[in-house]
Amino acid sequence: MSRIAQERPRAEGLTLRGLNQLARELVLATASDWPFMISMGTRAAYAESRVRTHINRFNRLLGQIEEGTIDTDWLSRIEACDNIFPYIDFHDFASR
Repeated sequence: MSRIAQERPRAEGLTLRGLNQLARELVLATASDWPFMISMGTRAAYAESRVRTHINRFNRLLGQIEEGTIDTDWLSRIEACDNIFPYIDFHDFASR
């Protein structure tokens, strides 16, 4: 995330949307609830599924951003599905 954020500091349009969703997927994949739920055996399968879902989305979207082939319809669907953090800014993940 840090690398791609640094490489595209002036992103706009679809790339900007993609990068912000990429940041959102990272935050969702690393939420502290998932490891807790897995280790406690509380809905572990659900927690594992959510982690896998966000990591898979992250990887797919990263590839699309790098190739310049963002699937607009798919991006819109995942933005609508997990619309938490509406003001997330991918620039926050750039190394300083």
